[in-house]
Amino acid sequence: METTLTSSRSLKGRLKNALHFSPCTGYLGLDVALLLVVGALHFTVLPCLTRSWVLIDLMTPWLVTTFVAAKLPRAALLGLLGALILETHSAAPAGLYICAYWVILVALYLTRGTLSWRHAFPWLVTFVLSELWVIGFETFVLTVDAGLSPLAPHYLITQAVRLVLAVGIGLWLSQRFMATGIAEEAA
Repeated sequence: METTLTSSRSLKGRLKNALHFSPCTGYLGLDVALLLVVGALHFTVLPCLTRSWVLIDLMTPWLVTTFVAAKLPRAALLGLLGALILETHSAAPAGLYICAYWVILVALYLTRGTLSWRHAFPWLVTFVLSELWVIGFETFVLTVDAGLSPLAPHYLITQAVRLVLAVGIGLWLSQRFMATGIAEEAA
């Protein structure tokens, strides 16, 4: 009787964690589905809400949290899928996001021991550096490829707002409950 009750609580807890909208649910199929939802929100809903005045980057904070919380093979697979989602809707040269996210994945894999679910500052630095890397990489490639002027005031303001919003979303996702669906007390 006790075993059945414990297993039903465990099953209920696992089901609740699996249905939580988080980067790392523990189920690859669900992680892929949620990544596709994030991609859809990134390219359809948010541009309509902001009338494309500001780019809100959901993918980078989502993937950075995944890179830290998931095991390396799963993180690499989800990072590749996220990069491909961005590649399909981007005018940037092929491979831009794959390269950018690969560097972030490797750097985070080598330094993930410095991050803690209890301290926000290392997460803040991680999200700022990751977003700056993606913005810088995009700016460099688009400047070389299309002759974009990265010093145009509108471009700088847009990228600054993008950075602040992405870091804010990342800090929200980096709470242990949001990232993995595991409550603090249970951890």
